[in-house]
Amino acid sequence: LAQSPGGGSPRPGRSPETGALLIPLSRLRPEAGRGAASGPGREPLPGASVRALTATAGAAATAGARRSSHIVTFFSLKGGTGRTTLAVELAATLALRSRAAVASGARPRPVALIDATERSPAVGLRLGVAPAPAPPGDTGPDAAASLDPHELGLLLGIPPAPPAPHHPPVTPLPAALIEAAEARGADVVVVDIDCDLGPRCLQVLRRCDQVLVTLTPTAGGVLDAYQSTAVLRRLGLRDRIGYVVNRWRGDVDLSDAMADLRGVIAAEVPDDHRVVDAENCHRVAGLDGDGPLENALTTLAAVVEAAARSERLPTAAARWGNHAG
Repeated sequence: LAQSPGGGSPRPGRSPETGALLIPLSRLRPEAGRGAASGPGREPLPGASVRALTATAGAAATAGARRSSHIVTFFSLKGGTGRTTLAVELAATLALRSRAAVASGARPRPVALIDATERSPAVGLRLGVAPAPAPPGDTGPDAAASLDPHELGLLLGIPPAPPAPHHPPVTPLPAALIEAAEARGADVVVVDIDCDLGPRCLQVLRRCDQVLVTLTPTAGGVLDAYQSTAVLRRLGLRDRIGYVVNRWRGDVDLSDAMADLRGVIAAEVPDDHRVVDAENCHRVAGLDGDGPLENALTTLAAVVEAAARSERLPTAAARWGNHAG
């Protein structure tokens, strides 16, 4: 950190090794009894760049294969924040990066995408994949826990179609789907869950290595982020929380909210009409070109990959720096 003129408090600087932007911890923590520090001289806190998030994790990652898959999910207590869309886009981006790495001689890093929602499964609809019929004679939820290869290079786990009209859907238990993905050697498993705290959601949350709170840049979205974070902390997941801003427009300052939450913004996914167009056409928007949307998804994928590499690290500080949860 660069020293301020006259011997004052440190000011932001750049890491000579990585180029990452470094923020003094005192600039991130609000004073007791007050909100985030304010004043005409205060610079807004940046969204945590991939360099800032991966520098610590990459340097401290231990060698050797992990014993299990890295599980990540998007969470929000508010519906309509784009959790399913982000899950699909992230999984597709991770699969594309894995295929590119294999082409350059790296080991395969299979990616699984699991739809663990119960009320309104939409991963298959998002990708244009029709659910397979339920196996005849199987009544237990674990009987339908299977993964199928997808043309994007994903292992896809979606609920089968109901066995009969007006029959409730057969939804495999999330644990069974995750275990199936681990048995297939998935390096990263992206799980889509409902926006509630039902038994299935709790099952996934307690098993996750990363929980990305989906935040929309509105007053209601920020309030939901506070509530969702409080719930996750009560569940003991403080060291697994990160934040993704969805439908980012660039005209909303979230630095005060992030200072209050002491959280890290892993990526700011812009508000792009191509996402809606891709959803209507059952495509993945992040694979269409090279622009702000694709760059944001690539940043998010790199953050998840870095966390997966550092999964053996025992503390939150090793994964998220001083900003965990």
